[in-house]
Amino acid sequence: MIIGISGKMQSGKNTVASIINQLTNNMFVEKAFADKLKECISIITGIPRLDLEKEEVKNSYLPNEWNRVESMTVRTLLQEFGTEVGRQIHPNFWINALFSNYKPYYNSLEFNNPLDAVEHGRVNILIGSLQMFVFLMN
Repeated sequence: MIIGISGKMQSGKNTVASIINQLTNNMFVEKAFADKLKECISIITGIPRLDLEKEEVKNSYLPNEWNRVESMTVRTLLQEFGTEVGRQIHPNFWINALFSNYKPYYNSLEFNNPLDAVEHGRVNILIGSLQMFVFLMN
């Protein structure tokens, strides 16, 4: 079973995921579309993967060798790499990357939005508007 939780930044998606996991005796694994993106950025920049979860790291400026005209934050690099690199290759680049390790739950149909990636028989929990996702997978 896949449970998709969506909502704006800081809307409580991870909190809801944690509560569901507690209520189900940790039967799910938490995954997000940004997981693979953050793994890529960690490899490219040398920033430890877990540090990319920290707001102070995301808001920090990259060293000068990463700057173009003006200083760039780690958050900007994540956003631009996610859209300019990933989505230029394929509109569902990060959806495909997330589900690449979960073939039993995924088929290769194109998705108009991330909610379409959670197919029939899964549970979708919407928190506010549809901007970011957390998936619980067992």
